[in-house]
Amino acid sequence: DYFNVVNRPMDLGTVQKKLNDGEYTEAAAVLSDIQLTFRNAIGYNPEKSTIHDLAQAMLSVVEIMCAGSMSLGAVLEEVRERAAAETCRSREEGCTKSVELQTAESKAIQEALALFVKGPTKTSVGKVTSAVLEKAAAHQTGKIMKISNILPQPDLQLLLEALCSNRSTVRLDLEGCGAGDFGCGLIKELLRSNKRIESVDLQMNQAT
Repeated sequence: DYFNVVNRPMDLGTVQKKLNDGEYTEAAAVLSDIQLTFRNAIGYNPEKSTIHDLAQAMLSVVEIMCAGSMSLGAVLEEVRERAAAETCRSREEGCTKSVELQTAESKAIQEALALFVKGPTKTSVGKVTSAVLEKAAAHQTGKIMKISNILPQPDLQLLLEALCSNRSTVRLDLEGCGAGDFGCGLIKELLRSNKRIESVDLQMNQAT
């Protein structure tokens, strides 16, 4: 009965295809279709059901994203890749494969939610080690990363370069890390490269 309830079906796969095909002429149209995806899921699924609640949560997330500087195209691409990779997965011992039959909306919502809640809340870094860099590369750092010690310039450079493509950290607390003019230049490049970074705290750093 889905099409009897939902008058205008939409899913993130269709949005991504329209983006790739250049069908959108303005950002507002992209946002409208994304919102429609989640509103359809809210309207079709019963209140207090998992999909209904997730759709409400993701609708709020999308609207917050659009109010900031995050790249919707990048987020949609990741959601689609995750959904495609997990469509067929092992569910029982012996690697028995089963395909989860979900609406496009429910799959997109679950994958998008996993994307935004992935990883710990906070990561403290006192020293830049290979383990820290590996976590940054694997998107396993916390949403907030705090530098707790003064870092040598080469180490600070390695860390900030690793964060340029990181998808899990959105806030940097660099208070008193000794960034200086050198570090500020690296941070500017980081902010240009990674639109997920929402804020950087540079208190107690001397820079001209």
